[in-house]
Amino acid sequence: MNRRIFAFLTAFTAVVCLGSCTDVDEPESAAKMIADTDNSQISTSDEEITSVEETVSAEEDTLLTDGEVFSSDIEMIPTGLWWAVNEHVPTLDGEAREDSYYQINSSGNGTVTYQSSGQSVAFRTKLNGDHIDLYFEGQDVAAPLYINKVDETTLEVSFNSRNTETWTNMGQMTYEDFHVMNNAQLSDMAKESFNSQDGAACGYTEAHIDDAGNVVIELYDTVEDKNLLDTYTVARFNGMGTDKNGKPVYLAPKE
Repeated sequence: MNRRIFAFLTAFTAVVCLGSCTDVDEPESAAKMIADTDNSQISTSDEEITSVEETVSAEEDTLLTDGEVFSSDIEMIPTGLWWAVNEHVPTLDGEAREDSYYQINSSGNGTVTYQSSGQSVAFRTKLNGDHIDLYFEGQDVAAPLYINKVDETTLEVSFNSRNTETWTNMGQMTYEDFHVMNNAQLSDMAKESFNSQDGAACGYTEAHIDDAGNVVIELYDTVEDKNLLDTYTVARFNGMGTDKNGKPVYLAPKE
């Protein structure tokens, strides 16, 4: 049986668009701004390779990573901030897109923050046979993750082998460093901006993510009458976008 040693080199330098982009809200677009990883190779002698193979053989199918030994044939998820996109989240109206941000440290622990609400939940991970068990804070039952590596910065992650997300590595940074505004924040700013106009009275909003990755905010008079007053489409990094008539909109957080 062949043995493999996986060495993770995740030295990505992130250059995030923070105040000048208008529609760079897809992970692929943001990832293009990350510096190339150093792909230099280390030459190894035949004697060293033989020694390593014998060591791995003696460990009975163990996987070496980050100085820890795991009994598995799969890789742990590399550290950093991962932008996850799920195109098929069930809702009362069918399916919707949900984005989230997984911050993973070297121990396999971290937090996930949801684009829709800004809520963050801590988690820990553990290798388990052909998958990774993810335990959310306060839960004893694991969510099994099945990982398919697409390329050096992209993963397909399936929960329970059914619900699949695409994860893109944004580099070695924290969620706070990413400076992204969630849907709830943008909706509050949209309502405040709209109501600053003479005679405007928006009392209710709904928000979702469109195919381009921008946040679409629908502004209504009341939740009961639900008369549509306007629609803002803005970027999550800087709040810049347009209203339903194509007029420029800029949603700025309070100082």
